[in-house]
Amino acid sequence: MSRQVVQGYRSLAETLRNQIVSGDLSAGSRLPGEVALGESYSLNRHTVRAALSELENEGLIYKIQGKGTFVSVRRIPYTISPGTSFSGTLEKLGLQGTPTLLDAKVVECPADIAEVLDCRTGSEIYELEILRRIEKFPVCLSTSWLSAERFPGLLDHIRPFRSLYGMLKRVYELNSPQRVWSRIEASMPETKDQDALQMSPHTPLLVTRSLATDADGTPVELSHSRCRSDAYTLHVNFPS
Repeated sequence: MSRQVVQGYRSLAETLRNQIVSGDLSAGSRLPGEVALGESYSLNRHTVRAALSELENEGLIYKIQGKGTFVSVRRIPYTISPGTSFSGTLEKLGLQGTPTLLDAKVVECPADIAEVLDCRTGSEIYELEILRRIEKFPVCLSTSWLSAERFPGLLDHIRPFRSLYGMLKRVYELNSPQRVWSRIEASMPETKDQDALQMSPHTPLLVTRSLATDADGTPVELSHSRCRSDAYTLHVNFPS
């Protein structure tokens, strides 16, 4: 690689890096293509590709085949503890979280979920699909299951959607459910997750299955969350 090429790709990488760090290029925004960048900075595609590769290795950008190159979200420190909430974590960091209810329906409870929610197999439960964003950047896709017998008419109160637990408190006078266990594993994203989270098929997900109960220990919500591994740093707090 010639000195001129090295100087060119380092200069472009530094320019884009500064724009990302300063916020001029926001998380989730799509970068111009290699040809457009080359024309803007008078560089050939090989040099542009080298600059983008450096930024990708730093975790500042990511590529989705057929869609382009995008700015990564900065990792948020997320603490796994009984009272942790997505919105509360973002509020402490000065970030805005936006949940979107993609689907809400009544389904028959399968045996594995019935065992955890302490309800009958085949009984009616609610299934909610929720997409969570940080500053408009999609980071987590969650499926939640709740007992229809315990929360009658829930679907009549779920929209407009802001906070599941806020609604449970307002409508059913349920105060602050607590997470009693979480199981975390890594998994590669399925097509549905890739599309919803706008992510590369080569970026693993952090998959979390959690149970929340009320103060009496009665199950409230079983959730299955698929989160972008490049958006989180998990912290686990052990009781002292």
